[in-house]
Amino acid sequence: QAQETRVAAAVANTSSSRGVETQLRERFGVARPGEGVIQIVRDSATSSALTTQSESWWARIFHTLFVW
Repeated sequence: QAQETRVAAAVANTSSSRGVETQLRERFGVARPGEGVIQIVRDSATSSALTTQSESWWARIFHTLFVW
């Protein structure tokens, strides 16, 4: 009965044009004409600044135990 409910919901979802478009986008990775890909790239200066800053061993233990 649970499987029957899931199948009925899937059929209802794909019965509209929006549902079909959603399934095509998810399964095949298609896009509309004019749509593109956005890539977010971190600035290397900010990430290297965080790694060069060193903490004392006491501060590392404190931050390991009390993370919030």
